[in-house]
Amino acid sequence: QASGLSELGVQEYVTSQLWDLWYSERGEANKQTLMTIDKGLGNRQMWEAIELRYRELIDEHCGQEDDVRVWTEPANRLATLLFLMGRHAESKTWCERILESKPWHTGALSGVVMVCTKMNDLEGARAYGELCLPPTSEISERKKWIERNVDIAEARLAALEKEKAEVLRKNDDAGDSGTAWQ
Repeated sequence: QASGLSELGVQEYVTSQLWDLWYSERGEANKQTLMTIDKGLGNRQMWEAIELRYRELIDEHCGQEDDVRVWTEPANRLATLLFLMGRHAESKTWCERILESKPWHTGALSGVVMVCTKMNDLEGARAYGELCLPPTSEISERKKWIERNVDIAEARLAALEKEKAEVLRKNDDAGDSGTAWQ
């Protein structure tokens, strides 16, 4: 519970809950798998095997198209690993894919800023930096960031609901013409 915490404490609590949510998007067993893989990040000799495990999780949950909207966190962890391995261009690509799906993903935002900095892309680092969650000392700016990203999330949800309604309408229409699977 976040009751009884200072505003800063509430922010930290909410952030930790958000990370827990991202890790848990595909259930507790997958969260534990991801956390187990993460434990090896401190050992460079395990990085190739860890990369393979992250890619397997992405393939399993996100399909061959690597649709990271399904489960973002293995892609975020892969981007982090690629950064650690010095494969900055690949890391940036994964961060950008995550941000396409979830522009509020604080890990991918901070990651892409670090990648851009390593790649001497100061313009990119500055541009992505402006999208990052402001420091805890800037409470009013953090609230604006949250409001902006909630608006984005609500707009995306509305678009998905509209898309779902259209698919259902097409299925109903197909059923009326006798072409739907029975």
